[in-house]
This record gives sequence, structure tokens and C-alpha cells, in this order.
Amino acid sequence: MNLSGFFFFPEKEISNIICKYKSLDYRIFELPKNIKSKDDFFNGIRKVLPLDPPLISNKSWDALDDSLWSGLDSLPENNILIIWPSVYSIKNTDTKSFMIINEIFKNLPKSLAEEKAKKDIQFNLVIIGII
Repeated sequence: MNLSGFFFFPEKEISNIICKYKSLDYRIFELPKNIKSKDDFFNGIRKVLPLDPPLISNKSWDALDDSLWSGLDSLPENNILIIWPSVYSIKNTDTKSFMIINEIFKNLPKSLAEEKAKKDIQFNLVIIGII
């Protein structure tokens, strides 16, 4: 059963959700709080998540998407949880970037799961935005 996807939850539910995924042996990554711009987002991704190849600039969303995809694909774990705190911080200050991030995070779990399934590997990438 594939549990992959991009979901939004209120902050009051996050501690229970994290406990649930820890009990299922998910590797957990948490982006920095208060990401308010494209640059903040790129820098947060760069600090927290595996990237392959590493990102040199904050200019290309396609480069970020590809690098993040390859970085997550290279991890030995097949169950991954990414927490994105304070989702609305960027929505309120940089709506265009917020929409692009949503598209990337919506497509990434499915794309990685489909690729791993070709190798008969069950892969779950869950991305949770805290609202």
C-alpha cells in the first residue's frame, strides 16, 4: 500500500503525526520555520534535504525539483516524511513561489513511488505542510 502524497495538517496534530511515522520507521526531515520567499525555501531545502546534484543557485525551480528527486531517490530509506512548518508564511508573502512549491511537492511523491515500483520497491514519501 502506497502512503505517498502531499498533505496539510493543523499544527496541533503534528506531534501525533510525527510519532506515528516514527513508529513506522520513517526517516523524518523538517524544513526551517517561517520560509517567506523563494530564497528562504531554496536555502531551507539546501540545509535539510539531500540534493543530487547540489544546488548552486536559487534561480531554477526545475533544477531544484530534479536535484531533490535524485537526492531522495539516492537515500537508503524507502519511507520518508518531510515536514514543512508554517506553510502560510510563504503563501502570504510570495504566492507565486507557494504555487510552484505546491506543484513540486504534489508531484514528487507519486513520481518517486512510480520509479521505485519499477524495481519492485515499495516507497513512501509523505510531505506534510503545517497550516
